[in-house]
Amino acid sequence: MVDQVEIHRKAASGEVMERIEAAVLLRDNFADLPDKEHAWKDLHRLTRDEHRNVLLGAVDALGSVFQHVPDKGEA
Repeated sequence: MVDQVEIHRKAASGEVMERIEAAVLLRDNFADLPDKEHAWKDLHRLTRDEHRNVLLGAVDALGSVFQHVPDKGEA
């Protein structure tokens, strides 16, 4: 089981590689995360990242996780 607190920490990290890893972890584990709203906010933040590879990882994750977003109207 992946630690959602650790994913959040990586998503907010100043290190590019950690933010890329957060996007991958969100993509691969979103369905199993207990707080999907918080996870969605982390992913949404990554879609606005200044680093291209973080942005691409987050956009890739969007397609995989959208079906699991609790409030699609707000998403």
